[in-house]
Amino acid sequence: MTLKRKHLGQAGLLTLILALAVQCSGPGVREPEFYDQAEKAIQSGKGDEVAAQILENSAQIPPGRRKAAIDLLDKLGPTKGRDALMKLYNVPGFTAKEEKEAIIAQLLKRNDSLTADFLRRRIEQEPELYNSVVGRYMIQQGDAKSAQFLASMAEKDRSILSGEIAQFFGSQKLAESVPLLKYMTENSVDPAAAFDALTRIKEGGAAEYVVQAAADPKHPSRLYAIRYLPQLQNNELTVPVLRSIVLNYRSENTEILHQAMESLGETEYSDESYRALKRVFYGVESTETQAAAIVAMARMRDMDPQALLEELKKEAKEEVTRKPEPAVTHVTRPHTEQKKTTKPTRTRIRPGSYSKLPYTKAQSQQYVRLLSQIMGESMGVSQAKNTLGQMHNSFLSYSDSDTETATFFRRSIGRYYNVPEEKATELMKEGINVPGSVNAILKNAKAEYGSESMQVYAVSRFFAIPRWQSQILIDLYNSGAMGH
Repeated sequence: MTLKRKHLGQAGLLTLILALAVQCSGPGVREPEFYDQAEKAIQSGKGDEVAAQILENSAQIPPGRRKAAIDLLDKLGPTKGRDALMKLYNVPGFTAKEEKEAIIAQLLKRNDSLTADFLRRRIEQEPELYNSVVGRYMIQQGDAKSAQFLASMAEKDRSILSGEIAQFFGSQKLAESVPLLKYMTENSVDPAAAFDALTRIKEGGAAEYVVQAAADPKHPSRLYAIRYLPQLQNNELTVPVLRSIVLNYRSENTEILHQAMESLGETEYSDESYRALKRVFYGVESTETQAAAIVAMARMRDMDPQALLEELKKEAKEEVTRKPEPAVTHVTRPHTEQKKTTKPTRTRIRPGSYSKLPYTKAQSQQYVRLLSQIMGESMGVSQAKNTLGQMHNSFLSYSDSDTETATFFRRSIGRYYNVPEEKATELMKEGINVPGSVNAILKNAKAEYGSESMQVYAVSRFFAIPRWQSQILIDLYNSGAMGH
C-alpha cells in the first residue's frame, strides 16, 4: 500500500514538472518573439519574470536585441525599472560603451538621489560616458555632490565648462571650482558667469582673484571683473580699485571707465567716491561719459538721475569760475560706425504680436528671426548676430543675480508680462527666446530714464554693448520697428 502510494507520488511529481515545463516553454532571449511577448507580459503584471529572464541570460542576448532588452526593463516603472537597469549595467553582454550609454540614458529619466549617486560613481570611473545631458541632469539635482562631480569631470576635460555649470558652482559656493572658473575668465568661456560665480563663492582665493583681475589692465576679461566687483560686498577690497580706475579717467579705456563708474555707484556712499565721479562729470566733454557719471552718482545717492543733472546744472551756474555748462542731451555714434546704420529698416514687428504668455516654440523662433533681421538691416548681419548673442547671455546672467541691473530686468519683465518676480526670473532664463523680451527692457528703460542719452547709456550698460548699438536699439524701438 505504501509502495503504491510512493509510486503514485513520484508519477504525480513527474506530471507536475512536465506541466510546468510546458507552461514555461516559450521563446528565449535569443529569439525575436521573446521581445514581442515580453512587452505584453509586463503590461499584464509579469514584469518580474521578464526582468529575471533578461538578467539571468544577459550574455545570450544578441547585440541587435540589447537595446530592446534595456527598453523592456525601463518599462517596469520608476523604481523596478531603475533597479533592473542598475543590475544590467556592466553584466556579461552589456559591458560595451554603447550598451552603458543606453542604460544611462534611461536612468537619466529618473530624478532621485539613488540614481544620481549611481550615475556619479559609474561615470567618474569611466569619464568618456559623460555628455551634456548628464551635465544638465546633475545641475538639476542642485546639490553639492553633483557640483563636485561636475568639477571632477571638468578637471579631466575643461571643454565641458559652460556658463550654466559656472552658475551652478556659484550657487553651491564650491571653493574647489575656483581654478576652473579662473580658467574660464582667462580663456573667454562665458566670463560673465564665471566672475558672477567667483563673487558668490568668495572663499579659496575667489574674492582676491576678482579684485586682481579688475585691477589688471591686461586681463582679457577685465570688464566683467569690474562689473561683478560690487557683489563681493566688501568695500575695503573693491572701492579702492574702482576709484583708482575712475580717477584715471583721462587714460582708461572708455568702456572700462563706464563700467567702473557703474560699479562704484553700486557701492556705499562716500565723499571720496562721489567726488571722483563728479570729477569725471566736469572733466570730460563726452556726453556719454557724463551720463555714466550722473547715473553712478545718482545711484550712490539713491536719487533720480535727471534730478541730479538739474542739481549739477544749478550748482554750476552759481560758481563764478565755472566751465561751460555740461549738457547731456544726445549720444552720437562713432564716426567709423556711421556706415553701418545707413541702410533703412524695412522689417517690422507688429505691436503686440509677440508679447503674450504662454508662447509657442514657433512664436519664439519667429521673434528671434525678426529681431535678427531688423537689427541686421541697421547694423549688419554679422554684428546683429553677435549683439543678439550678447543680449541673450545678459538675460541668462542676470537671472541668477541680485544686482541692481538684475532687479531692473525682473521689474521690466514683470511689468511687461504682468507676472510676479519669480515668474520673471524663469522667463529671464529663456533669454531672448521669450517673445517680447527685448521690448520689455527697452520699454522700461524709456520709462525709468528721462533723457534719451540716459536711455542709451543704460541699455548699453545692461547688455554690455557699444553705445552706437544701444542707440540703434532705442531708435528701432522708438520707430515701432520692434513693436511695443
